[in-house]
Amino acid sequence: MSRMGTSTSDRVRTTGLSARPRTLAAAAIVLLGAGLGPVALPAAADSGTPAEAVFPAGVRSAPLGDTLYTAGGSGFLHTQEGKGEYLWTDFASGRTEPLTAMTALVNSGLMGFPASKSMSVVDLANGERVVTALPTGRFITGAFTMSEVLTYEKPAGGTITGLHLLRAAEGQVTDVALPADALPEGYTSIRTVAQDLRGAVLELGGGPSGKRLVLVDYATGAVTGLFASLAAPPSRIALSADRVLGWFGSAGALNAWVVPRADTAAEPRAVAIPPLEGASFQPVVTLALAGDWIVVARARDPLSSRPGRTLTAVPVGGGEARTLLTYATNQLVTAADGSVLVVGGAGVTDWAVRRVTASGAEPVVTDVLPLHAVNARVDGLALGAGKLSVASDADGSSLRSLYGFDLAPTGAPEPGPRALLFPLHNWYKPCQAGSDCVELHALGNGHIAYADHGDSVNSPRTPSSLASVVLPNTGNRIVDSSGRYTVVDDGTQGKQYVGDFEQHRENNVTLTRTTTAASVWGTGLWKPGPVKGTVDVFDLKTRKTSSAVDVGAGCVPQELQTVGRWVYWSCGPAGKAGVWDRIGKKSIAVPSGEALLGDGFLVRHDRAAGKLLLTDFHGGAGTAAVTGEFADLPAEDGLVSDRRINWTVDKYGGDVAFVDAGNRIHVKRVGVPRSPVTSIEATTDDYSNLLWSPPQNVWHGTWQLSRPPVGWSLTFRNAAGKAVRTIRGTAHEGAQIATTWNGRDDRGAVVPGGRHTWSLAADPGDGSGFRTVSSGAVQLAGAKSAWRDFNGDGTGELVGLTTSGTLRHLGFDLNGGVAMSSSKGWNTGYRFVPFGDLDGDGCADMLVRTTSGALYRYSGRCGGSVSTAGPKLSMGTGFQAFDVLTSPGDLSGDGRPDLVVRKTSTSDVWLYKATSSGRLASRVKLASKWTGYKKIVGAGDLNGDGFGDLLVQDKANVLWRYNGDGKGHLKARVKLASKWGADYNVVAGAGDITADGRMDLLVRDTKNRVWLYKGNGKGAFGARKLLMDGISGYKTLS
Repeated sequence: MSRMGTSTSDRVRTTGLSARPRTLAAAAIVLLGAGLGPVALPAAADSGTPAEAVFPAGVRSAPLGDTLYTAGGSGFLHTQEGKGEYLWTDFASGRTEPLTAMTALVNSGLMGFPASKSMSVVDLANGERVVTALPTGRFITGAFTMSEVLTYEKPAGGTITGLHLLRAAEGQVTDVALPADALPEGYTSIRTVAQDLRGAVLELGGGPSGKRLVLVDYATGAVTGLFASLAAPPSRIALSADRVLGWFGSAGALNAWVVPRADTAAEPRAVAIPPLEGASFQPVVTLALAGDWIVVARARDPLSSRPGRTLTAVPVGGGEARTLLTYATNQLVTAADGSVLVVGGAGVTDWAVRRVTASGAEPVVTDVLPLHAVNARVDGLALGAGKLSVASDADGSSLRSLYGFDLAPTGAPEPGPRALLFPLHNWYKPCQAGSDCVELHALGNGHIAYADHGDSVNSPRTPSSLASVVLPNTGNRIVDSSGRYTVVDDGTQGKQYVGDFEQHRENNVTLTRTTTAASVWGTGLWKPGPVKGTVDVFDLKTRKTSSAVDVGAGCVPQELQTVGRWVYWSCGPAGKAGVWDRIGKKSIAVPSGEALLGDGFLVRHDRAAGKLLLTDFHGGAGTAAVTGEFADLPAEDGLVSDRRINWTVDKYGGDVAFVDAGNRIHVKRVGVPRSPVTSIEATTDDYSNLLWSPPQNVWHGTWQLSRPPVGWSLTFRNAAGKAVRTIRGTAHEGAQIATTWNGRDDRGAVVPGGRHTWSLAADPGDGSGFRTVSSGAVQLAGAKSAWRDFNGDGTGELVGLTTSGTLRHLGFDLNGGVAMSSSKGWNTGYRFVPFGDLDGDGCADMLVRTTSGALYRYSGRCGGSVSTAGPKLSMGTGFQAFDVLTSPGDLSGDGRPDLVVRKTSTSDVWLYKATSSGRLASRVKLASKWTGYKKIVGAGDLNGDGFGDLLVQDKANVLWRYNGDGKGHLKARVKLASKWGADYNVVAGAGDITADGRMDLLVRDTKNRVWLYKGNGKGAFGARKLLMDGISGYKTLS
């Protein structure tokens, strides 16, 4: 080794690296409870501050990115996602110092800064800097330490002629020429492929025999060839204290070669790298030496959501591989002490910079720097009736999915466990071109809607199923949604569609119209009226349009939004805007700009100021709106519109949600008084048959409320107004309640069929208590038979015996239709008495008097006429003594139908009460000598008191009513009509014919016409109505 000359070296102890201000910005982290999902941060303790919950959508599928560059004896250099600078982390303390980003060379904890005439080297552990001037004609190879800089000579246009090591000591630099005979001749390029503090491996190129590798030893100045016996030198090199490792950095390469560092001329030892099991191809490997082990990292599968591949170690001398980490990146950095740094772990919540050492028989992995999980990005936001929905790449998948959180209804809106709504992937229409965002619309019923990139608008119902509205064109945009309905503009044809998610997708476009501003709330579609400045509402169920109202806009509204009593209108982004108060009949002026309407308030995003602003107008018309700051929300670059993406309003629940820069979701209560809870849309059965197959054999009801309830009650009442069943619950989906009724009362017994009314009350949980929000009626069939209902449809029938012995049950509708069931083979001399349920099976029975005077009970079937072969029971004999046999219903108040008879010889009237065994008790006299009545008719409960009544027609054709008292007696008669029914040859109390829960009367005149007298439920009847013209061929009708 010869001294060629000296130059100066500036050794400076720099403090700038540690004196820079620390940056507190970091990748957002996720707090995880013990298996309970995201933990919301506590709301502010100030009771005057609206309650707020802050939480992430989840953990991003990719871990926090961290790139390793070099490691010294006391720390390592790296960069981290979200930080635009280099970081130096100390091994012992874990302390991290930021460095300004720069282009530099690195080696074992040192950073080199090459220039045309100098090389500056900084010790990253202590900030010490050494600047070495380069002699003329020298070029930097890229290899260096704090005291050495390896350079080379190359004349212009020539080949490399020599290597020089510049050694710095005590302020002087010694230029040491390395042995020229060890350097191959004729090479034109040189680069450093591996280095440590002891030396460097150089790759020579552009020479006569391909690429060559040489190892430079700083201590001895020796330059020796590497892997010369191989057909081609390895493209990748790793160094350890005593070995040089080479391999080829290409896919499928699974061999490595090792030579002693002290004897590079030795024959390389081949080491087989075990293939990756189950892989369709073998990825590129990265190798490093840790003692007697080769550490193996592999390139990540770009098509997989996994954060990396398995990290293994192979003995240098051969043998079985060891698994070190479940996942790791393919970066391996050898530290000055011979350990290897790697980034990896068991998954995104167990991710860290880790160190592999080989101090014993087995390699050992220890933690160096934990890398906290990153909050998943939120690319769409919907909030409806206390349910938050987000589009995010949370947990386990790099593909976007829809997730939902149920929020606490009171106090701070803390989130419940996150649920997968639907794997969205890329099947959605971005909110704008070139973006990943998706606009979400809350329906208020626990579901959301979004437009896909095809021709559909979708609403996930389970993680594997969608309700879809299929439209004629692609490129659709949702304008508004509420409950079952969604309003969509096609964007190309000037058409607007209203879809119904609850209908079959083949015909669920319920309205097609020209595109205008529009909003849907419940069943009402709000739209501009026929005159400028007006709006009207089209009912999607009744198909009727209301009268237009002038909201004072002075323009054709460009945007409409509706929440209950409030209708927001806007003349454009910079135009006039207001909220029409449907109760106060006047508009309230509000600020212009992109906004979302809530119940009594409006929220706008002031993007320039980075604020969400809330305008409170809950006082209604005549009260000025008040606007104030609600929350900080800086605008996201690149988004033209960010509502329903970065922020949204719960128009059903009164909260506001937004996403901050760290992808934390904020849900904040709005302290504005709410409107009373109402039902804005209901779908209920008006007819229910308990004999149908499941699930149609129960009554169904679904109500979309304006607010989510904390409790509700549904009460059913019979025709007499008595409550028979109350169903109470707290279950709801958003602001939607759905329940069923099986036709049983509170004791579990089947109720009589027929008309029942229902009423729904809801408690919104604000202290106002339960409030009736909806009511209706159902015709119940297939239940316990209503009085004189034999076919189970809930309405009464006229029973007739033909002259040929066929028994027919005739059910009439109000349009003259007749539903008929029949049975043949009856004796034409029999007398039939339609009855209620005697045997307790829920079906109406028939009493039949034979020609001998025997009385039998024929059990009904709840589905048609009684049969001659059907079950029957003898009720006694001697009934030929009576000229009247009729059932008024329950006279005795025991809930069972009774029999009233008149004895022919005396005209006395008797009562046979039904017993619990399905028989008749001994008779009890009701009245004596009813000789003046030519017709006595059991009519059921005419006046709604729950007891059966009798109608009688006297010989002067006056119609009277005898009310039952519930104790087996009749009250004083009440006159109903005079000069009534002189031409009627049949008068029958046939039960409830009109399905309104009231007992009606059927008569036949001498022209064989059947007339209906509709009962009013108070003991009287309306005017008669012709039901059928020409009913004949019957021997008896009753």
